[in-house]
Amino acid sequence: MDVDVESEAMLEEKFIEQLKGMGYEFIKIKNEEELNANFKIQLEKINKKELNGTSITDEEFDRILTYLDSGSIFDRADKLRDEYTIKRDGEMSVSIKFLNQKDWCKNIFQVSNQITMVGLHTNRYDVTLLINGLPLVQVELKRRSMDIKQAFNQVKRYMKTSYDRLFKYIQIFVISNGNETKYFANGRPSTINLRFDFDDEWKKVKLKDIVERVTRKNTNLETDLALTISAEYGLIDQEEFFNKIVASKSLKNYYLIKKGEFAYNKSYSNGYPYGAIKRLDDYPMGALSTLYICFKPTNISSDYLKEYFETTFWYKEIYSIAVEGARNHGLLNINVNDFFNTKHLIPPSTEEQEKIADLFKSINSKIDAVNNDLKLVKNFKNGLLQQMFI
Repeated sequence: MDVDVESEAMLEEKFIEQLKGMGYEFIKIKNEEELNANFKIQLEKINKKELNGTSITDEEFDRILTYLDSGSIFDRADKLRDEYTIKRDGEMSVSIKFLNQKDWCKNIFQVSNQITMVGLHTNRYDVTLLINGLPLVQVELKRRSMDIKQAFNQVKRYMKTSYDRLFKYIQIFVISNGNETKYFANGRPSTINLRFDFDDEWKKVKLKDIVERVTRKNTNLETDLALTISAEYGLIDQEEFFNKIVASKSLKNYYLIKKGEFAYNKSYSNGYPYGAIKRLDDYPMGALSTLYICFKPTNISSDYLKEYFETTFWYKEIYSIAVEGARNHGLLNINVNDFFNTKHLIPPSTEEQEKIADLFKSINSKIDAVNNDLKLVKNFKNGLLQQMFI
């Protein structure tokens, strides 16, 4: 048969045979009832010693399923590594594990296909890989002539309509049409397609090709706001940061940096061995010492660039140009031209850059919200302590 028209069923059969050759046991599971029954059997097998040869009762198993059927996808990933304590009448409690993390080869590896799950819709899944009875890897296949994106969209539909209960423990999705294969971690349907919609390879580009150096001076004293760069707080008012002005009396010879532009502080500090690059976000403009290297984005998403410089991926390039052993008053000895000739791995699509930036902005917002809540709780605690010891 022409390999280009190989059917989905044939791909599925070949794949299962490969897995069997690798030691996976094939088990026919038709529906959720059979999935749960198999899970109970495998759970008893891997916890045989802990259970002292006894079975998990139906009531105990129901409690285990109830425990597992809660929390986010990320919470469930944590539960996989945790133990669950069964409290038995008149006996000592028994702690059971879901995965053998010390001896991975002692886990039980199985493969099944065409499991039917009923949710908002009834769906059958192509190939499911189970570890100790839990479905942890889901594979969706399409015939060779079909676009692999159809398998991807199918996974997203299943997420919304029928991946539930034990199937929420899927850690990895694999999609393939026999010619092309991709895999991705489980997550919310709104975020898993962050990279999939973009096919262009990321490229290394010189910084000078995506930004332009800023050297304008504050000659006409357009601003009297003296700035400094804090690794933690970014570009910030000197008076607010130091409780005093440390700049020269005249700011005429300082750089005039405007909102949305970046500055590189070559001063190293704890946690920032190669300095810090920050964007001016909190003020319309400000004056900055000419010791800093300033620039503005020209051919790249500004938000992406901001998030990129919060990582350590650019450190390697700075390390390669910093003059070894040469430091001036705590500053790395870096030539300006060398700095702008550093190379950085960038997605070529501006749309992809912005999607990545939006994701990290969303994460940062949640972190800020949690920190604010923590601050309120600490203040509440301190208030209670003061009342207790008046």
